[in-house]
Amino acid sequence: MIEHWKNENLSILKEKLMPVQIKFQNAIDNAAELLNEKEACISFSAAHCSSFQQKGAFVVLDFGKELCGGIRIITRAVDGNADFRITFGESLSEALSSIGEKNATNNHSPRDIKVEIPQLSDLTFGQTGFRFVRIELLSEKSVQIRNIFAINTLPYFEKEAVIKTSDEEL
Repeated sequence: MIEHWKNENLSILKEKLMPVQIKFQNAIDNAAELLNEKEACISFSAAHCSSFQQKGAFVVLDFGKELCGGIRIITRAVDGNADFRITFGESLSEALSSIGEKNATNNHSPRDIKVEIPQLSDLTFGQTGFRFVRIELLSEKSVQIRNIFAINTLPYFEKEAVIKTSDEEL
């Protein structure tokens, strides 16, 4: 799905993308549900949710192409708030690297962040270049997640002119 956001100074396309595969996962029940497209809304039903079972549970998602933007996480059940670590990477090794490892930094854009996620939430995190994302539960609690998808943010330009010529080089 692509949405076109426009105001007088800026025109942006926002594309919602599902992950194409799970590269790695640990301590997650129904991890494959993260690959299934579902309505992007908070739900009271536990059906079709993935459950991060314990501290250290993680998933590494591959979105199949380079993106510029962040991820949107929709949760169902959390006991209070849960802390997560989200690590974006243009390569799989970057998504698996902590700050300071293999020259990984947060210098130009935060790519390794800690966030707090409450139950029944719909939150977007990150604004960086990535293809892979690692999401790790840092809290000692179980968390049910309904959706994780990427939001690819692209500039949009109206076609201003068309050039017609017989010049082969052009």
